[in-house]
This record gives sequence, C-alpha cells and structure tokens, in this order.
Amino acid sequence: MPWGADNAVVRAAVAAHPLPPMPLAVLVYGRPFATPADSRGLTATELEGYIQAANALKVTLVPNTRSWVASESGHDIHQDQPELVIAAIQQVLAGVRSPDTWYDLASCCQD
Repeated sequence: MPWGADNAVVRAAVAAHPLPPMPLAVLVYGRPFATPADSRGLTATELEGYIQAANALKVTLVPNTRSWVASESGHDIHQDQPELVIAAIQQVLAGVRSPDTWYDLASCCQD
C-alpha cells in the first residue's frame, strides 16, 4: 500500500491540481505512538514509514511551507502541546492577513 509521495494517485492529484501559494504550517509528532488496532496488518515500522512519507509530502504541497517537530507529542499534538498548535495558527493567520509577512516572520514553533 504505497502512501504519500510513493502513491501514483497522490502524485497525479498533486500534479493536476497543485495548491496555490498560501501560508501553511505542518506540525509533525516527535514521539512514537502505539500502532492502532485497525492498522490492517502493518507492522509498527511499516506504519511509521507511511506516516513519515505522508508528512514529507505535506511539506512539499505549497512553497515556503513551515514545518516543526512537536518533540513532546505523539499523534495528538493538539492535546500534548496545544501551545505549539496555537502558535502555528497565529503565525498562519498573520501570514494570511498580510501575505508579504509570511516570508519575514520568525519561526514560531520551537519547543
């Protein structure tokens, strides 16, 4: 089951309908989390590989995407480190309100 950039359907969709430039922040978990019961026979290593590929793809969808690792979080970043989510949202909002500032804003989400 190819995932992310390894999936031909995903690559075709991204190529056919690229996202326009916009402020985009991607927060990535830093702590491994338990393999879900419905992982369809994937090992934890395989699942982790697919998730990492999907995260890598997200960062390439829009030029100048900002990406941060939430080092104290598993899958539920919004619960584990809500301050990071709030800071990322605030920075995206600032970039939406004044697009030229997106390129000048200091990185917000170092934990």
